[in-house]
Amino acid sequence: MLGFTLIEILIAFIIMAVATTGLFASFVAAKKYVSRSRHRLAAVNAARMILEDLRAYVDQSRWTDSSNLLTCPGGGSCLGNYNLPADYPVGTPWNWSANYTSIPVNVSTAQMRRVTVNIHWDEPN
Repeated sequence: MLGFTLIEILIAFIIMAVATTGLFASFVAAKKYVSRSRHRLAAVNAARMILEDLRAYVDQSRWTDSSNLLTCPGGGSCLGNYNLPADYPVGTPWNWSANYTSIPVNVSTAQMRRVTVNIHWDEPN
Protein backbone atom coordinates (compact mmCIF):
# COMPACT_ATOMS: atom_id res chain seq x y z
CA MET A 1 0.00 0.00 0.00
CA LEU A 2 1.33 3.41 -0.99
CA GLY A 3 -0.26 5.72 1.56
CA PHE A 4 1.12 8.20 4.05
CA THR A 5 0.24 8.10 7.67
CA LEU A 6 -0.89 11.18 9.52
CA ILE A 7 2.39 11.26 11.48
CA GLU A 8 4.48 11.31 8.31
CA ILE A 9 2.41 14.16 6.86
CA LEU A 10 2.72 16.19 10.08
CA ILE A 11 6.48 15.69 10.22
CA ALA A 12 6.83 16.74 6.57
CA PHE A 13 4.67 19.79 7.25
CA ILE A 14 6.81 20.79 10.26
CA ILE A 15 10.02 20.43 8.25
CA MET A 16 8.58 22.59 5.45
CA ALA A 17 7.35 25.20 7.96
CA VAL A 18 10.80 25.52 9.57
CA ALA A 19 12.51 25.84 6.18
CA THR A 20 9.97 28.38 4.95
CA THR A 21 10.25 30.44 8.15
CA GLY A 22 14.04 30.66 7.74
CA LEU A 23 13.69 31.71 4.13
CA PHE A 24 11.08 34.33 4.99
CA ALA A 25 13.28 35.73 7.79
CA SER A 26 16.15 36.19 5.35
CA PHE A 27 13.89 38.20 3.01
CA VAL A 28 12.77 40.44 5.88
CA ALA A 29 16.40 41.03 6.92
CA ALA A 30 17.37 41.83 3.33
CA LYS A 31 14.55 44.38 3.08
CA LYS A 32 15.78 46.15 6.24
CA TYR A 33 19.34 46.14 4.92
CA VAL A 34 18.23 47.72 1.63
CA SER A 35 16.26 50.38 3.54
CA ARG A 36 19.28 51.26 5.70
CA SER A 37 21.49 51.39 2.62
CA ARG A 38 19.03 53.75 0.95
CA HIS A 39 19.16 56.07 3.98
CA ARG A 40 22.95 55.99 4.07
CA LEU A 41 23.12 56.81 0.39
CA ALA A 42 20.76 59.76 0.92
CA ALA A 43 22.98 60.94 3.81
CA VAL A 44 26.11 60.70 1.64
CA ASN A 45 24.38 62.71 -1.09
CA ALA A 46 23.29 65.31 1.48
CA ALA A 47 26.88 65.61 2.76
CA ARG A 48 28.14 66.04 -0.80
CA MET A 49 25.58 68.77 -1.40
CA ILE A 50 26.66 70.57 1.79
CA LEU A 51 30.33 70.36 0.83
CA GLU A 52 29.48 71.66 -2.63
CA ASP A 53 27.65 74.64 -1.08
CA LEU A 54 30.60 75.32 1.26
CA ARG A 55 33.08 75.23 -1.62
CA ALA A 56 32.38 78.92 -2.31
CA TYR A 57 33.70 79.80 1.17
CA VAL A 58 36.99 77.91 0.88
CA ASP A 59 38.88 80.71 -0.87
CA GLN A 60 41.65 81.89 1.49
CA SER A 61 41.13 85.53 0.52
CA ARG A 62 37.61 85.39 2.05
CA TRP A 63 38.56 83.81 5.42
CA THR A 64 38.45 87.14 7.26
CA ASP A 65 35.06 88.03 5.76
CA SER A 66 32.38 87.88 8.47
CA SER A 67 29.81 86.51 6.01
CA ASN A 68 32.02 83.49 5.31
CA LEU A 69 30.47 80.36 6.85
CA LEU A 70 33.93 78.90 7.46
CA THR A 71 35.26 81.95 9.34
CA CYS A 72 35.73 80.97 12.97
CA PRO A 73 36.06 83.46 15.81
CA GLY A 74 39.65 83.73 16.99
CA GLY A 75 40.87 81.70 14.00
CA GLY A 76 40.16 78.39 15.75
CA SER A 77 37.80 75.60 14.87
CA CYS A 78 34.06 76.12 14.69
CA LEU A 79 30.86 74.15 14.30
CA GLY A 80 27.95 75.18 12.09
CA ASN A 81 24.51 73.73 11.49
CA TYR A 82 23.21 73.28 7.99
CA ASN A 83 19.59 73.13 6.85
CA LEU A 84 18.86 71.16 3.73
CA PRO A 85 15.94 72.35 1.62
CA ALA A 86 12.54 71.06 2.75
CA ASP A 87 12.04 69.35 -0.61
CA TYR A 88 15.33 67.45 -0.40
CA PRO A 89 14.54 63.98 -1.79
CA VAL A 90 15.35 61.53 0.97
CA GLY A 91 13.08 58.74 -0.21
CA THR A 92 11.30 58.08 3.06
CA PRO A 93 10.77 60.49 5.95
CA TRP A 94 13.35 60.30 8.71
CA ASN A 95 14.39 62.74 11.40
CA TRP A 96 17.81 64.05 10.32
CA SER A 97 20.18 66.87 11.16
CA ALA A 98 23.36 68.11 9.51
CA ASN A 99 26.33 70.07 10.82
CA TYR A 100 29.86 70.81 9.72
CA THR A 101 33.14 71.52 11.49
CA SER A 102 35.84 73.80 10.14
CA ILE A 103 39.36 73.31 11.53
CA PRO A 104 42.41 75.34 10.46
CA VAL A 105 45.33 73.16 9.36
CA ASN A 106 48.87 74.31 8.55
CA VAL A 107 50.41 72.46 5.62
CA SER A 108 53.99 73.53 4.83
CA THR A 109 53.72 77.26 4.26
CA ALA A 110 50.00 77.37 3.52
CA GLN A 111 47.10 77.51 5.92
CA MET A 112 44.15 75.38 4.94
CA ARG A 113 40.85 74.36 6.47
CA ARG A 114 39.58 70.85 7.02
CA VAL A 115 35.80 70.71 6.74
CA THR A 116 33.95 67.69 8.12
CA VAL A 117 30.23 67.14 7.56
CA ASN A 118 28.18 65.03 9.99
CA ILE A 119 24.73 63.73 9.11
CA HIS A 120 22.58 62.18 11.83
CA TRP A 121 19.28 60.42 11.29
CA ASP A 122 16.93 58.13 13.17
CA GLU A 123 16.52 54.73 11.58
CA PRO A 124 12.91 53.65 11.21
CA ASN A 125 12.03 50.35 12.87
